[in-house]
Amino acid sequence: MATTETGDIVGFVLVVKNDDGTAHITTVGVAPEHRRRRIAERLIEHVDEALKRREISTVVLEVRVSNVAAQNLYRRAGYNVVQRMQRYYHNGEDGFLMMKSLV
Repeated sequence: MATTETGDIVGFVLVVKNDDGTAHITTVGVAPEHRRRRIAERLIEHVDEALKRREISTVVLEVRVSNVAAQNLYRRAGYNVVQRMQRYYHNGEDGFLMMKSLV
């Protein structure tokens, strides 16, 4: 979680650790007024380091095909598209499954 000096939450990442030595980033969120300050990038770096310390080998996440900004963020962080998932989201939009090795 990222907070201001006064304790207001400006960003967060939700991660699920799986029993098989992998993790799944389910949500990355940054308040609109705090975007474009590298908060999400720093949160993902922090999560990756925390998962490495816990000996997690692989991290996966899903992202909308239309969310190019998020895809670019994840690519810069070392994630790669491994699958296109047809009609993955409730509105019928496709999603990309992205993966990163932490080994």
